[in-house]
Amino acid sequence: MYRLLVCVVLPWTATSAAPKSEEFAAKQRKDTSKVFGVGRRTSEAERHVRATVTVEPSGTTKQMEEAEVPPAIRSEAVTLPEPPLKVPHQWIPGIPVVTENDDHVAEVPKIVHFMFKKDLTLSNAQWPNPVWKASFESWRKHFPEPEYMYRFWTDSTIDRFFKDSCSEHYVLFQTYTKEIYKSDLSRYCILKNMGGIYADLDYEPRVNFYNDLTPNKVSLIQSAYHHEEFQNALMAAPVGDKFTHYWNGLFELAELRRQFNEGPVEATGPKLLDDYPLNSDVSLVNKLSCSHYQPKIHMDGQPVKKECGYLTAETARKVKGIHWGTVSWAGYKWGQLQPDDDLGKSNHGDTERLFRMLHPEVKETDFQ
Repeated sequence: MYRLLVCVVLPWTATSAAPKSEEFAAKQRKDTSKVFGVGRRTSEAERHVRATVTVEPSGTTKQMEEAEVPPAIRSEAVTLPEPPLKVPHQWIPGIPVVTENDDHVAEVPKIVHFMFKKDLTLSNAQWPNPVWKASFESWRKHFPEPEYMYRFWTDSTIDRFFKDSCSEHYVLFQTYTKEIYKSDLSRYCILKNMGGIYADLDYEPRVNFYNDLTPNKVSLIQSAYHHEEFQNALMAAPVGDKFTHYWNGLFELAELRRQFNEGPVEATGPKLLDDYPLNSDVSLVNKLSCSHYQPKIHMDGQPVKKECGYLTAETARKVKGIHWGTVSWAGYKWGQLQPDDDLGKSNHGDTERLFRMLHPEVKETDFQ
């Protein structure tokens, strides 16, 4: 026996198909929301843009007029705003932020740092002595703006900066009451966080020696005096993790030295640098030779280092920089500090004599 299967074909109309299409579309929207998020609805404008024809009740199609609406997908390139840089709060406005990912090519930022009780660059400021003024003018001559930027740190700005940027050593900073200790620690903190060149106000550059500041290294001047190897009157450094590690280690050594109640030379100054193990690493520290950067000026009862020599009229024409040594050291009493009121006064006869030899325009009365 055979079974007869009868298939009845019903006429299709747009009207009869519409309910099924709407039901199918609703299901599609529901499934899509699972992937792209609940609540996504196609706007009326988007539906008009995506449709190209309309179906008449009779089943015929008709070309749909384009709607005057913006396209759902942009064909042109869209430039999105870049997220703001996360700049540490301690960076000072106007000073370039130097972030070098590869420490092996890190260069010294072209920022020159000075410090004193007050900002001597202000129009009404009085320079304590002609040596400082002439030295500062020499910096601006050989390291001109705007290629080089200058930052003059005062006691108040240093205190805020140290508290914010080297907070883990702020107690050490506050322990010392004499400014010479704080001055030493402050220059380390500044170079750790900002990099650049630090110079004492009595350091006079005779030429632009930026190319001698080797990238990827901390630069320190060699001392001309027998009792020390380095001085911190001129220092330079890039920024980066490698150098942060260097300065952190120096601070840790200073923390240890605090318990011995030593003078500034030993506790925070040149002797601290001499005893820091990383300063013997030639791959990390660039020694600026005393013959070019610090010929001997002061008589201290010790023989001169052969490689350094004394500052004379002849050697002065060859050197790249001179540390005049006027800040607070007393004449022939090496290492003895003057009262804070004398900071900035020239109290060394050798300094005055040699300085006037190179700067004949300065009168003897200018030192008084």
